[in-house]
Amino acid sequence: MPKEGNQAPGPDTVEIKNDLNGQAPTDADFLNLLNTTPPFAGFGFGGAQFIELAELRRTERKGDLVFLGFDKELSRHFGDCNSGAAAFVREKTFCMMPWTQEFAAPSHDIGIVTCGDLDLAIKAISVFCGHIATLGCRPILVGCDHTASLAAALGVAFSSEKPPVYLYFDAHLDLGLHNVTPNLHNGNFVNFLLKSDRIAEVVNVGSRCWSSFVPVYDNVPRFSIVKGGVPHVPPEKMIEQLSSLKGRTLYVSLDADVLDPSCAPNVSCPEPFGMSAMELFEVCNWLGESCNVIGADLCELTPSNNSLGSEQALMRCMHALFPKQT
Repeated sequence: MPKEGNQAPGPDTVEIKNDLNGQAPTDADFLNLLNTTPPFAGFGFGGAQFIELAELRRTERKGDLVFLGFDKELSRHFGDCNSGAAAFVREKTFCMMPWTQEFAAPSHDIGIVTCGDLDLAIKAISVFCGHIATLGCRPILVGCDHTASLAAALGVAFSSEKPPVYLYFDAHLDLGLHNVTPNLHNGNFVNFLLKSDRIAEVVNVGSRCWSSFVPVYDNVPRFSIVKGGVPHVPPEKMIEQLSSLKGRTLYVSLDADVLDPSCAPNVSCPEPFGMSAMELFEVCNWLGESCNVIGADLCELTPSNNSLGSEQALMRCMHALFPKQT
């Protein structure tokens, strides 16, 4: 059942101003929100090596991946609470280190942001992700509810020379047009992204929930859908529908519920007839090889002892978006 949760105030709260573009976090504002306790044996998200943000700034690391966690819900309207998801993903995926060290693009983990103030949290995520992008690195946020994706995507977009396409894998459209509410939350944040001139267009991949068939979504400007669900859409057909994105600049968001519950039982809003982990990997692999992915995020996983390794499968798909340069 959908659950009401914390809700942020209205649209003014989520305006990420141009004056945040590339802003370096300082001790006086955002650095104190970043938990920099070294993770497991010095390795964190997806086997990435822990690094202090100051060290990241001192060294030329253009093209490297930089993971950042956010461990509280921003504004949940639908689904089960998943606070602590970032720490959970970090704990369950640091073991990927042997593979990551050899086969993945150079990866770093700078810590987990914890903040209970919604306005400050949105600004902090945006500033950190935008600053990482201006260093020439590619930020990857691991968050709780999907609302966090909005802050990360806009932070990266303001640091990009050209507005990126926002592509999100999600069983739900998260536009909220069939049931309009005034406040920002995980069921309408995509509509806020569509209103930004820093996002070129928005593409959903994998939607299959019942509300995605409401006619109001048939002709939304700058918005397109590559449907999932029934009848089954194989990855090669999805890639064919995405072929116009080849060569373009993308920000990619992974909502864990794009996967079928048989692959990812630990998601906040499960939907039947989803993609398999291998199908998601194939599409992510094509995006990584064919497009310029400048940032990404992973959201909506819930901490669980019965995850079936979903967090590792999703992290492997995340790495596919950023193939190692040879």
